[in-house]
Amino acid sequence: MKYEHLLNGTQVIESSLHRNLMEHLNAEIALATISDISVALEWLKYTFLYIRVMKNPGHYGNCPIYSHQGWLSLILACLSLL
Repeated sequence: MKYEHLLNGTQVIESSLHRNLMEHLNAEIALATISDISVALEWLKYTFLYIRVMKNPGHYGNCPIYSHQGWLSLILACLSLL
């Protein structure tokens, strides 16, 4: 039944990238995909997390990450822990 809802498009799928964002950023830096903060912001804009936060911010805690400054703060917080 769970998969029927997925196939029919009646179940909304949310991202879980925010739970492991620091590890993903670290991997992208190690692979040289991300070389600076502006590239990290651009990379984040192509993620499913970014798309879902823009469409359903309440699911992600209504935090102010859906502004440019909010995304920047999130990335800087992750990078400061690496």
